[in-house]
Amino acid sequence: MEFLLCILQYLIIMAVLAGVGVLGGVVGTRLRRAKDAKAGAAKEQTMQ
Repeated sequence: MEFLLCILQYLIIMAVLAGVGVLGGVVGTRLRRAKDAKAGAAKEQTMQ
């Protein structure tokens, strides 16, 4: 029984770390898109 609890503990830790990784990827992608949109708007404004 202890062995199964140990495996369960590692599975929970793995799931939490995977969630943090996915969340970081999503946030990073959104930040990059916002930065690119802002840079594009600034570039468009300077051209006019």
